[in-house]
Amino acid sequence: MSAYTVTSSAELMQNYIQSGILEPQRKFIALQTSTGASLLFSIGTDDAFNVTKELQAAAHGWTHADLSSAQAKADFPKGATCKTFAAAQAVAGSASAAIHLAMVLDDDANDHLYLSLTNSDVDTGWTDKPAWTPCPFNAKDSAGKAIPMPKPFKIADTFVTEASDKEYIVVDIIRNPTDTDALVSRFYIDTSTPAAPVWMPHDISIDLEAASYKSCLGRASYSFGVDGLYTMGRIAGSPQLIYTPLFNPFDPATPALPARLMLPSKVQPDAMAACRNADNTSDLYVAAQGGLYYFASTNQKDNATGVLLVSHALLSGVRDLYAYTADGKVTVWGLNGSDEVFYLTCDRAQLTNAGAWNTPIAILIDVDAISPYIDRMFSANTFFAHSGDSLLKAIKTPDTGMWSRSSITLPPSELQQPARKISSYTTRLQVNDEDGRPAPNITVSLTATSVTSVYIDHLYYVVGPQPIEVVTDEIGSVTIVELVHTLAGTRFNVTVDAQQLLINPMDAPFQRSAKLNTVSALKSAVITNQDGSTRPFIPHGTSDDDLKAVAQSNDALNTAYQKLAASSSSSPQIKLAIKTLPTIALPHVSKGVLTDVGDLFSALESGIKGVVSIVEDAAEGVWHFVVSIADKVYYGILDAVEKVVAAVMWVYNAIKIIIRDIILFLEFLFLWPDILATHRVMKNVFVQTVHHVVDGLNDAKADVASLFREMQSELDKWADIPNFDQTAAHVGKSNPAPAGLHSAPANLGVHHFKGNYRNSDTSYQPPSPAEAIFEDLIKLVKNEEATMTATFNAVKTDIIDQFAHLSLTEIIKRLLEILGDTVLQTAENVVPTLLDILAQLAKGVLGVLTARIDIPVISTLYHDLTGDDLSFLDLMCLIAAIPATIVYKLGSGEAPFPHGDTFTDRLSNARSFAEVKGAFFVSGGPKAVVAQPATKRFAVAQPSRIALAAADDQPLDVKKLRTFGMVEGVFAGVGSVVLIVTANAKLSDDGTGWGAWPGTIATINAFANVAYVAPNISSMIMWESERWYARMNAVITGVSILKGFIAIPFAALDIKLVKLAIAGAENWLNQCWNVPVIANLVYNASDATTSYKALIPDSIGNFAFNLGGMLEPYIEIMPMDDPKTALIKAAEVRTQQVLMGTYGAMTIVAAGIFEWAPGQKD
Repeated sequence: MSAYTVTSSAELMQNYIQSGILEPQRKFIALQTSTGASLLFSIGTDDAFNVTKELQAAAHGWTHADLSSAQAKADFPKGATCKTFAAAQAVAGSASAAIHLAMVLDDDANDHLYLSLTNSDVDTGWTDKPAWTPCPFNAKDSAGKAIPMPKPFKIADTFVTEASDKEYIVVDIIRNPTDTDALVSRFYIDTSTPAAPVWMPHDISIDLEAASYKSCLGRASYSFGVDGLYTMGRIAGSPQLIYTPLFNPFDPATPALPARLMLPSKVQPDAMAACRNADNTSDLYVAAQGGLYYFASTNQKDNATGVLLVSHALLSGVRDLYAYTADGKVTVWGLNGSDEVFYLTCDRAQLTNAGAWNTPIAILIDVDAISPYIDRMFSANTFFAHSGDSLLKAIKTPDTGMWSRSSITLPPSELQQPARKISSYTTRLQVNDEDGRPAPNITVSLTATSVTSVYIDHLYYVVGPQPIEVVTDEIGSVTIVELVHTLAGTRFNVTVDAQQLLINPMDAPFQRSAKLNTVSALKSAVITNQDGSTRPFIPHGTSDDDLKAVAQSNDALNTAYQKLAASSSSSPQIKLAIKTLPTIALPHVSKGVLTDVGDLFSALESGIKGVVSIVEDAAEGVWHFVVSIADKVYYGILDAVEKVVAAVMWVYNAIKIIIRDIILFLEFLFLWPDILATHRVMKNVFVQTVHHVVDGLNDAKADVASLFREMQSELDKWADIPNFDQTAAHVGKSNPAPAGLHSAPANLGVHHFKGNYRNSDTSYQPPSPAEAIFEDLIKLVKNEEATMTATFNAVKTDIIDQFAHLSLTEIIKRLLEILGDTVLQTAENVVPTLLDILAQLAKGVLGVLTARIDIPVISTLYHDLTGDDLSFLDLMCLIAAIPATIVYKLGSGEAPFPHGDTFTDRLSNARSFAEVKGAFFVSGGPKAVVAQPATKRFAVAQPSRIALAAADDQPLDVKKLRTFGMVEGVFAGVGSVVLIVTANAKLSDDGTGWGAWPGTIATINAFANVAYVAPNISSMIMWESERWYARMNAVITGVSILKGFIAIPFAALDIKLVKLAIAGAENWLNQCWNVPVIANLVYNASDATTSYKALIPDSIGNFAFNLGGMLEPYIEIMPMDDPKTALIKAAEVRTQQVLMGTYGAMTIVAAGIFEWAPGQKD
């Protein structure tokens, strides 16, 4: 049995990505690495020869490298540009798949050839600094006499071989640059001496004009292991197609004889492609006037005639043709004169069987150029295409037949470049250990039904049937983002510790669509805009007949979906049965042509218009996607979940709903106005709380001495501790998180914070206080070092290391035994000293409340939503408001702070903490029920650091307090996540303990701490002044909040004593904070299983909070420059993260109990 629990949430939802996009290139050729990663060689608009590399597990997925400029700068001081290039890779399946490059540099006077051969396809580090060999023209004739170099020297084209047994390079030059016919002379390059290549003449039996011929390298079987050139063109109006070996293998000085290749009826060839075989021979495919012809490598002698394989209208006017063989199949791609991309594929053993070839359809239109290949990792049909103003990569998954398309994403040009809004299938995995705690750094194995690119925790991966491994992050989660342009998505199979989980991200949007199965449902459907306004989903004027057809199609698709989802896989038996039927008679369809349904979807996505219907073939028990395009009818089999979901798009699109609106309608509805209302309320409450704490520092200091006296007096009375046998592990497992908390939408902000906080920036400069202010605190901490160390060692050994499995009673007893009189007396000295420091510094740091921060993605999101720049406080409030609002709405059916509500407005507009507090009390309303210890108990205002009572003479609006308490609980949980994530900065090895951005991280942490202690705000709103632990809780809360702000300026300074003093103060504060937690348990023990069910998780969370804070000085003193202490520090940080996570989780659980559990008194 697995020690871990894996859960998932997946949604079609709005998301963001920060990246650059590769612009269209003047020329490009796609190759691949040994693992199938793409290498896109190109000439860009800057006239440089570049390579764009696809990188697995990289931040942006692609990196761009200039291959030519360094060489051009070194050899041509006045500059040179790349005119053209050639790139090829050794035939797949050979021992070596070396990459060969040739480039032509133009210095405005002459062209210059450079070669870079036998480059590795495994380690592509050579692209950072390619080794170029210059190839000056040095040709000699058969008599050994130098051939004069034309002036100017202009290269018309270059060709590089795919052969694995030898490098063959061919160069065509302009024979006479002044001649208007621009005839070419052909040479091959002898590289037997790599450092000194030799130009060798290659006689051509026909005159070729530079602009009117096409050639490609290949090898006929009779060429005795020598490559040759296939050349096509016209001479005197007659079509010509010849093959000529580069040289005579028996006498290289003697020209090789050409072979004339014939097409039936002397049809004019339009395009050709040589397809390399494993033995380095090549078959030749020729597109000519609507037909595809085939010359086997053994059928390429003089006067050989090509075999017609297939005829189709798409094969008319083909201008580019490509061919590739892999896994026993041949694939031929074409780009025709109508700018349509198509492909044909067939089992190699069935080449001459016309019925064995697929039915081609235009899968992409308006295309200028393509470069295809079969992916070496997944055997996936892959091509790059320049279409319009974009360059995209398309991949067809072998198993499902579905196409995915993506742009080439590059690192952003600027660190704070605005992010792009995208639609995505976002999947979030949560892995917990056997105690119900998040499990970080756990290996997750992932496979996918589609071959496509995704971002996993902000790193780019190409996923497919082959498993990849990733690890869970600091909070035990993994987030997968798949960018989508249609509804088709990818299913995942996740394995953790032998436990498998099947995930279908498409389910939620499909279920939303399936509900639109009546005309009335379709008519009432609306798209909700970002601002909360709505508009009809169905275009005005759509007829009822059309709507009936859509409703019926939705019903049919739902039937097919449920059948396929239940089997969790496609049905190969169905596919095999259907493949035997070339045509089919269907209702409303006289004759249909069986077509790959993925190709049909791709055609529709490209903009081809068609009439769509969903038809059942009852005899076969399958559903067909039927499309009428012009005068032809195509149908495909809906035999996989991905296909059924993809079909939904085109059912709606057929009634003229644009693709973007279909996705908007089916996306998860964030209802941003509700989230922003939560953000505004909490932001203002936090601002007023901070000001209130600052203003009350003097009163707090005056109250401290009496508070400690009362505390000591109460401690002496606690002889009998109530029996609580609950443990953190038990409570964690038996109290699941509220619905939606771990969902992908709820974690949108947190996800992007985790991925981007390291790149955050700010212009905020905190005031620089004098170190002397901390002298008293430094002395006090140093004097009490022995006591603090002894306390830590005892707490670490007796409590922290066993925390998950200690009962509450055992925790209390051990804490009281360890703390004792000595420790608390020291704390009594520390707190007033710290208050003195805060009184001197607090007002100086209040400017941080409005300080701006730039953080990728989140700054863009916030600006899109509000039009404002993001502040540190906005950052914390936004990423917490998202889950707080979603969780609350799922639990209560309404927003926590509705628009136009008086309570919402009062909290949003309050200008003092007194006004915040006043919003929770109503004049003339019923008085809150307040119980006290012995004869009455503390009121549970909400699951807070301490539960406190309302004032006796003020009526409390309990519903408002419950609502606020639930939101506070989620804010505390998100605050714990932020602190957990940024805790890793303490493990930097640069000596500061914070990395390159310590001040920014410290500021983020200060606001995260405000959210972290947010549940105490309710306590401060309704605390009873006569209760010593209520007042102590308020004092410590205020000190904790302000301590985070005064630490900001010291984060970037190497003042170890001040940092240690602040960390020591954190330790003492949390030691003291344990006492009010114990008091709350002691006085409310009798209600723990009835009217105060939140008491146990609340208390466990509070103890975890305090114990985590007590670790701070021991983390601070551990240096990172010693491997041994670095390991110790890492272990302590991890322990602190676990405790912070426990607090966050328990606080949310307690908040949910208080809000939604029946019978909870207030």
